[in-house]
Amino acid sequence: MASNIGMYVDGDHNLWLDEATPSVHDATTGNGLQAGKVVKSTGICGSDIHFWKHGSIGPWKVTKPHILGHESAGVVIAVHSTVNKLAVGDRVAIEPHITCGNCEPCLIGRYNGCKNLIFRWSPPSHGLLRRYVNHPATWYHKLAVSHSTKIGDPVLICGAGPIGLITLHVCQAAGAYPIVIKDIDDTRLQFAKSIMSCVIRPGQTWAPAHERVL
Repeated sequence: MASNIGMYVDGDHNLWLDEATPSVHDATTGNGLQAGKVVKSTGICGSDIHFWKHGSIGPWKVTKPHILGHESAGVVIAVHSTVNKLAVGDRVAIEPHITCGNCEPCLIGRYNGCKNLIFRWSPPSHGLLRRYVNHPATWYHKLAVSHSTKIGDPVLICGAGPIGLITLHVCQAAGAYPIVIKDIDDTRLQFAKSIMSCVIRPGQTWAPAHERVL
């Protein structure tokens, strides 16, 4: 197998590819954490660009070579012996954090507020823009073997930000109907409606596809 490489950034705004952890051996045996994954795609978030261009976001500063990326999906290539919810070959998306499981937010199910959160992207914890990653199996989410949106499929999009709007365009191109988009910001909903007339905001009524004219 090819060696592990990652996309690094430093405080001087340089970008380069270099060797990364875990080693190929650790990634393919499930050593270190609970499941190894070969990364098939990692989205570039605006925050990645911010780290590159500005060297920091809030309290997180790039002070030494750091691997970017946190929007990752791939294929499981190794599973630790204690894991029973995943198998080699599973297609997965990854939540890029590690929580303690013991603090109050974790215990009441609001783990995003974990007081001891390790986020696989914010320095000093390297991100996911690399070839192989080991990560706790708890935060791998299995994806359907295949899925496609087709003409007449109803779609609900939660969030009318940049990703939601891209999803909106893709679903419209595939012929989905109705397309319902939700957001707590009415300005975003108005903008979504302005760029695509077939969008239905929550609370609106809609006609079956054969009764409408695009």
